[in-house]
Amino acid sequence: MKTSRHTRLICVTDRLSLPGGGEDAFLERMREIADSRVDAIILRERDLDPQEYRALAEKVMRICRQYGMPCILHKYVQQAKDLGAEYIHMSVPHLKETPGQDLQGFRALGVSCHSTYEAEYAQSRGAAYILAGHVYETHCKLGSPGRGLTYLRDICSCVEIPVYAIGGISPEKVPEVLSCGAAGICSMSGFMKTADIPGYIRDMTVLPPLKRAYLKLYAITDTVIRPVAEECERVRAAILGGATMIQLRKKTADQALLEEYARAVSRVCREYGVPCIINDNVPAAMKYADGVHLGAADAAVQDVRGKAPRGFIIGATAKTIRQALQAESAGADYIGAGAMFPSGTKENAVQITRGDLDEICDSVHIPAVCIGGISKGNMPLLRGCRAAGAAVVQGIFGAEDIQGAARDLRALAEETFI
Repeated sequence: MKTSRHTRLICVTDRLSLPGGGEDAFLERMREIADSRVDAIILRERDLDPQEYRALAEKVMRICRQYGMPCILHKYVQQAKDLGAEYIHMSVPHLKETPGQDLQGFRALGVSCHSTYEAEYAQSRGAAYILAGHVYETHCKLGSPGRGLTYLRDICSCVEIPVYAIGGISPEKVPEVLSCGAAGICSMSGFMKTADIPGYIRDMTVLPPLKRAYLKLYAITDTVIRPVAEECERVRAAILGGATMIQLRKKTADQALLEEYARAVSRVCREYGVPCIINDNVPAAMKYADGVHLGAADAAVQDVRGKAPRGFIIGATAKTIRQALQAESAGADYIGAGAMFPSGTKENAVQITRGDLDEICDSVHIPAVCIGGISKGNMPLLRGCRAAGAAVVQGIFGAEDIQGAARDLRALAEETFI
């Protein structure tokens, strides 16, 4: 997959550049990064010999497993296999020295490339992704000029696998890097030297604007508290069935549990390029997800917009034209309008008519999704309405066959919403 809703951000480690130094400080930094919206950690540490690297990798992998963070080991294939690592990364010279059978058993191979020739070679050897750099001059390689954006654009164009740019990429340079076709950004010194990991991630994150199509079938989880792994599989089933956006809604979960859900569910969504929205809880959404949905009693849209990273999605509930206009002017990206039909999720919800829905949709320039008791039986009644799609809770997550229910509803949504 070359592009997706989520622009990926990968941490490449360099413990020697970490202020304060020491293994304990480095492992604490790994813990902070693993508990974030970063997509993966590449444990680089090129100064270590194989046995020293193995000892450190074992500790870092333990941390990553605790937080569900992919840990990519570097260079030492046998040590990676001994530790049961799923991912390996290496240079092209090292790849040329490594027999194909030695790479079997890894879930993915990544390769650092400095030319289109190397990129094409890495792809031919089964690489799942490429690191291309260094794009700009960087303190890590003083005196060596950056290879530039033309180099990056050429590599992105010559292969079909994702290319991640690395080298001197500051927040203001991220948009131009992504414009070259890069699937994401790798950062080393930024992650090692910052005193504010969440703030650095927010600054480096650029999410593309919300597309109307993402609202076609907006699946909202039920509020039942169940094991996090089970919830993730339910969300995965909904996405495989055709859900175009996911909202995590766990009203009764305490903050620690909600963040555990948010961390895990958002990673499932990123795996498939589907936006993940958190209901109500702004801190969890800012830390892990693509956006937040706010009701009338939640935080003000304009306050969240002022703190959010670029492209962060904000949805707002609106039952009237006035509420819709206020939400749009405050910076909302979409409106949730309803309830359209009686709902077991919110028994006392005020219903709106089909005419109300169309008036709300016509009053604003941002898309609206209709919600409230929508099912296979009544979705056809909405055909021709102005909404971009339907938000569904019980019709998907209340079904015994979640994937099948989502598949049926997606087919109906394609016919119903234009």
